[in-house]
Amino acid sequence: MIETIENAFQGGVVGVCTLIALATALKKRDRSWAMLFFFYADYLFGNLFWQICLLYFGKTPRITIVSDLSWYAAFLFLYLLMKMEGDKLGRRTVGIGKIAPYAAFLFSFGMAVFFMQIGGYVSNLIYAVFAGLMIYQALNGLFLSENIRQKRRLSFLCTVALLFMIFEYGSSVASCFWNSPVAKNLYYVSDLLMTLTFPLFMLALKREVES
Repeated sequence: MIETIENAFQGGVVGVCTLIALATALKKRDRSWAMLFFFYADYLFGNLFWQICLLYFGKTPRITIVSDLSWYAAFLFLYLLMKMEGDKLGRRTVGIGKIAPYAAFLFSFGMAVFFMQIGGYVSNLIYAVFAGLMIYQALNGLFLSENIRQKRRLSFLCTVALLFMIFEYGSSVASCFWNSPVAKNLYYVSDLLMTLTFPLFMLALKREVES
């Protein structure tokens, strides 16, 4: 019951964000807002499929490919959004900034090995690729050496993306230990915090585009 309510709340938040992003993209004719819309829309579609299964069957879906593909696509559009905004500044990294972003793939594939202990190999590998790309681009944006004011605006967007992934992984890890009351609480807290990052993407992009 709690999971159904929490998922419905997340779906409502993402749904509102999707409509706002679509209206803004159509009004401004801006590709960045279009990318954000596709990120929201894909994530919302995966969430809706999950929610329908919870309401109709009373449990999480056994076949998750519909939600998985939707969430992978959402990750890809968020990666493209950050890359697009970073390219506007002219990418130039210095020092440790040239190496640090590659830690994203070490992390994502390390987590994939962990998840493989209780889940499928292929799905976790695919997830690791998309998650790694997104974290890589977020870290890359944080290490850009450009105009300080512009960099700060891009850093806000990349920081929100990193927070989104931290909470995403937090809920995923907690779900691996579902029988533990502590893990259940961690799952709901992480998922709620992840939900709160969705409106922050719009705020971050608004500041980035206006700059």
